[in-house]
Amino acid sequence: MVKIGNIILMYLYLKIALLEYTERILESNDWATFLLVGCFLLLSASKYFFPQRFEEFIQLPLSDRYLSLRGKDDAVSHPFNVMLFVIQLVCVSIFIFLLIESFNPTVVERNQWLFVQILTGYSVFVLVKFLVEKIIAAILSIDAIIDHYLYHKLSHRNFLALLIFLGNLFFIYIDRRTRISYFFLASQFYS
Repeated sequence: MVKIGNIILMYLYLKIALLEYTERILESNDWATFLLVGCFLLLSASKYFFPQRFEEFIQLPLSDRYLSLRGKDDAVSHPFNVMLFVIQLVCVSIFIFLLIESFNPTVVERNQWLFVQILTGYSVFVLVKFLVEKIIAAILSIDAIIDHYLYHKLSHRNFLALLIFLGNLFFIYIDRRTRISYFFLASQFYS
């Protein structure tokens, strides 16, 4: 028995001694970590300062209570909505950045400011679209209807941003090569 144990230990020792060590190159995701922690802090602050509104907002896909209660006095500029809008801008921009990084990594290597460009572009696009809708509403004198519509749209986009936030937490820390397969699986799941 002792000889068999010694033979197994010797075999394992030789196997370990012959292993080739490979260096694992890790990409630095510090900037994304800081942004995701900032989003989490904003989310925590919105829950802390507006607990009732937050609880109703979280139940948005299950119930129409948030939109029916909060939609009547639809304050798009309410601090709760502004905090969630900032989370939306950051999370969607990180997600777009991760998609570009996964499918075309050379663009990210050549352009160090790509995330800032994506964030700026997405922010300008959403805000200009919002302002155009407000201008059209003012021209057609349908401000109340459009304000209600914009509040609903903002609420649903903010909720989707929370789902993207959870996805970003997962996608940011996995290897780029496996990330593509996860994106493919997610696209098949949603289609």
